[in-house]
Amino acid sequence: MNFDNFRNYTDISENRWYVDKGKRPMRRDMVILHDYVHGTIVDQSALIYGADKMVIGNNCYIAPNTYLRGHITIGDMTWIGPFAQINGEFGCEIGRGVGIGNSVIILTCEHDQRDLNQPISFGKLVGERIVIGDGANIGVGSIILPGVVIDEGVQIGAGSVVTKGIYIGKNEIWAGNPARKVGTRTTPQEL
Repeated sequence: MNFDNFRNYTDISENRWYVDKGKRPMRRDMVILHDYVHGTIVDQSALIYGADKMVIGNNCYIAPNTYLRGHITIGDMTWIGPFAQINGEFGCEIGRGVGIGNSVIILTCEHDQRDLNQPISFGKLVGERIVIGDGANIGVGSIILPGVVIDEGVQIGAGSVVTKGIYIGKNEIWAGNPARKVGTRTTPQEL
């Protein structure tokens, strides 16, 4: 994938958390952004739990009111929209140049519901890792469930629900609830 024309998020207004080479983040829980991270912006309203288990790349943007928790790796030049939630208890690997739309929910786990003697929310967590390949885009309001693998260049349509254990191939377009393949991205032909 070619990332030559990526958006540089360092141009976004001063009221956001800004970390650049040689500068330290302002909040203790932002230790994930080390000196070598360049141009990454994390909005001050983002909620990040378990920062010591995360790696965030260069030139990323994490928008207002996002929620990140667990074992999460975010590649360079990735954009995560407002109110997105990523639960990485079982691992979530997000590639380079990925777009994650507003209010997207990515869940690597759920509560085990087999024990009828206790409430479901008291059950242990069970789940699987999620992988999102380079250059993929997850549409606004989509839900990605445990065990999903999204290859590079994939488009997930807005409001889609990608059910557990699905593999989505390179450059495919998926949409719906449950999400199904609706097409394949191609290079436009010259007119």
